[in-house]
Amino acid sequence: MRTPTEVINEILAFANRFESIRAVIMNGSRVNPHAPQDLFCDYDIVFAVEDPPSFMADQSWISNFGDVIIMQAHMMEENGLEWPICMIIFTDNVRLDLQFFPIEHIEHKYQDSLSRLLLDKDGTIAPFPPSNDYTYYTKKPSVEHFAKTINEFFWVATYVGKGIWRDELSYAQHLYHSIVVKALNEVVAWHIGYDHNWQINSGKLGKWYHQYLPESIWCEFARIFNTGTYPDFWNSLFRAIDLMNTLGAALGQNLGYPYPHKEAKMVCKYLKRIQELPPNALEFGPDITI
Repeated sequence: MRTPTEVINEILAFANRFESIRAVIMNGSRVNPHAPQDLFCDYDIVFAVEDPPSFMADQSWISNFGDVIIMQAHMMEENGLEWPICMIIFTDNVRLDLQFFPIEHIEHKYQDSLSRLLLDKDGTIAPFPPSNDYTYYTKKPSVEHFAKTINEFFWVATYVGKGIWRDELSYAQHLYHSIVVKALNEVVAWHIGYDHNWQINSGKLGKWYHQYLPESIWCEFARIFNTGTYPDFWNSLFRAIDLMNTLGAALGQNLGYPYPHKEAKMVCKYLKRIQELPPNALEFGPDITI
């Protein structure tokens, strides 16, 4: 496997071979002083170029970097701009994520605090400050965002329970992971953010939670993903609810935001009633009460 120095030298040599490439910026985990570094860290590179579509139309340049296992290439669109991005894994496990961004709008890429200027052929780009991940810090939620996230968690949890009872596995799994767990993820990130005065980046999709959560909470969080059988699924759903009530209620108190204790209890009782229903039941039973 090529060393980081070798890869960076290849990137710079490539940029110097193409007249249309005027600058090179590296961002992402390799310039993040707080990110773990291992053999799977990719190289996030932005080439400031004069003719971005040409790098999508003719991809023969890829051979400059080695033999390809798999790649994904598409046009990105944002803020009225369009440019190619090519993500490539090579046979020696080096991964390049390459963007070919229009040089006349390259200032849009300055806003990422995890950036390092590697090359500026024209000397027109001011030196970047030392890279820091402050633009990725978890932001304090508004009271409205907090309330909406908690409500979404409990509302969709009822759909998950219904899906389990109906033996609709893919439906229940999709809603659980894409909405229920996603909402809990937000609350976990806010919990960590509050504990660090909102000066923390806990990683994309919570990939660094283990570093910042107490071991007991981390273990409970890890257990919500055991959904292999329906009994396991029910247990994980109720663990997720318990964790939401623990972290969400404490966070709400710390922020001065209301937490829906009544609704949380009602939903939990409702789900337990569904769990106890026999298959093909025709009656739900007595009304749910607090």
